[in-house]
Amino acid sequence: MAQKQIIMGCFTFVKVMMVVFNLLIFKAEIILRAWAVPGLLENYGKDQDQVFTDLWNSTMTTLQCCGFTNYTDFCFLLP
Repeated sequence: MAQKQIIMGCFTFVKVMMVVFNLLIFKAEIILRAWAVPGLLENYGKDQDQVFTDLWNSTMTTLQCCGFTNYTDFCFLLP
């Protein structure tokens, strides 16, 4: 009986940790989005901030992605 309680306690702990981890990921995404999207709009491709552009280009190449959300993050570059 004690083993069953230990197993159930461990199972409950793992489930709680999964929920906490998911909440932290969600919060991190909100924080990153609040920084990244305005940064793309204000700094990407501008001569005065080549470091920002290089950082984004390197990140997108490494992760094989485009923008923070998707390619629409770059619609501001279209004429």
